[in-house]
Amino acid sequence: MSSLCASYELHRHVNVIAKMLLVTFFVRSLLIYSMIPSQDNSLRTVNKPQKLSEPNRNRESTRREVSQVSTNKSRGFNSNFVWLAGITLDASDIKNNTLQDLLELSCVANISVHILANTGITECREKYHKLTKNYYPMKDCAQFEVVLEPDHATSITNRVERIAYLRDYQRELLRVKYEDIQENDAIIIADLDLFALPNVNQLVRETNHMIKNKQHDALCSAGVMYRPFGYYDIFATVLFSDTFTYPIKGRLSGKHYPEEDTSFVRTKDVFGVFTQSDLLEYFETGRHPSTKSVPTTTFVERSVQREGNDSIHDNVAVPVRSCFGGLTIYSAPKWFDTRCNYNMNITSMMRYANKNDGRPCEHVVFHNCLITQDPSTSIAVHPFMKSKWNSPDQFDNRLVPGPVDHSLVTHARRRDAGDQLVNGNHTLRINEHETLVLEVWNDTKSEVLWSAKPTIGQEIDTWTHMVLMLKKNGKLLLIKTVPNIFYPFLESTNRKGIHPKRRNETGYFLCDEQREICPLSVWSSAIEGPVGDAFSYALVLGDDGKLKIIDENSDNVLWTNEGTYEEDNAMERVAW
Repeated sequence: MSSLCASYELHRHVNVIAKMLLVTFFVRSLLIYSMIPSQDNSLRTVNKPQKLSEPNRNRESTRREVSQVSTNKSRGFNSNFVWLAGITLDASDIKNNTLQDLLELSCVANISVHILANTGITECREKYHKLTKNYYPMKDCAQFEVVLEPDHATSITNRVERIAYLRDYQRELLRVKYEDIQENDAIIIADLDLFALPNVNQLVRETNHMIKNKQHDALCSAGVMYRPFGYYDIFATVLFSDTFTYPIKGRLSGKHYPEEDTSFVRTKDVFGVFTQSDLLEYFETGRHPSTKSVPTTTFVERSVQREGNDSIHDNVAVPVRSCFGGLTIYSAPKWFDTRCNYNMNITSMMRYANKNDGRPCEHVVFHNCLITQDPSTSIAVHPFMKSKWNSPDQFDNRLVPGPVDHSLVTHARRRDAGDQLVNGNHTLRINEHETLVLEVWNDTKSEVLWSAKPTIGQEIDTWTHMVLMLKKNGKLLLIKTVPNIFYPFLESTNRKGIHPKRRNETGYFLCDEQREICPLSVWSSAIEGPVGDAFSYALVLGDDGKLKIIDENSDNVLWTNEGTYEEDNAMERVAW
């Protein structure tokens, strides 16, 4: 179970360089240890693991200062122990941008990397060696180890149980390697199959902040997903007071619990009343989901206000009982607490189990143990330290038929951050006034060239999303998703396709009662084409700033924004 890092291979092949590097390493180690008061300056040895003491909570205790790397403004650590540890199924599948981030952490920030994988070990090492040679040929980088997971791990059939076992296995490997963990040491736990890790400079800065200030024992990234947009890792997230954010329909128990704040539990529909986008906004702004108003500052402005602002560290993180987000920074003594494991008895934790895995997330189990053993344990989500779970690629100038999450979507509470078609300085989007607009931009100012404002559905002023969808028949629909609640005005209203059902004497449902939201078409292009394998429709924003729906197999034009068409004044339920 030995691992191989880049510097070790270099030592083995070039004896002269090896001696120089060993001398350099020895001198550097002595210098680092000599700068740390009240500690033994002798080099560490690897012995059998011993029980670790809890971290000293005295904020006036000795803290290691972090040196500034002037060449790129990132920071390196004088801490004895800062590692990034991650697991992945196939190490060769680690994306190039993630591998480059790991390289920068190793070679610039002096953070060692430990990867546990089932396969792709050799390929990953070769990629690392090549990147090191290209970017840091003369640099003495920190350790970079890629280790093969034990053979019997593949026999564990439950996905989460297998991950929990591997996290504990990796933890023991690192415990044996560096047994004498100090209170200022830190460890970063990451999933290496992410689309992107958080920004490296920010990650180093937040790790440095944890080492110096000890405000939190665990600081989770806010894992962001796209289509649908929002906070991803709800399976690992438990808020105060003991509110599991996972939707009821996906829970093994299938129910709420009395102490939960149900307004923070994601609704059944991902485009429903309380979504993962709402949860992300709560982390970013502290706005409770019951607050229906649209934020006064835009999403972009809120992000810029936080970027690089060290003064906001003490109040930006949101305390929780559990989180992960794809990457979490831990106080090393807390993470190595021998009283806790990822793979523990889960009998009392089944309220956090989901149907798919039949058990709770390993992070929920581990964090619950840490809090049980030490109630002062502080775990928090950093909303602006973002990892990306999938590609954030935006639309270009084409919209093709597809499901709702591949359509243009605008969230009611993030109206400035909706999807759009783009061609040069022309855009097509749903604006903050529920209107489909074709605009031309000059710097930050825009001019509306064409718009389609719904003439129906205005009486429903509460909505969760607006969606522009192209159907397989080439018909363009503007859809408004609304809560499926009582609408008294419908008693005297005759809408095409809408058959409200009487619940009592005060109102009607727009959709079947078991649905939380109701998607309604409030505008359409009113033109339909034939359907079949011979037809392939697309909405295209042209170089001339004009819209058209064409059959890409024949180039026949079905609709343009400059044409005169019969108005479709019907509000219909939409199935998706």
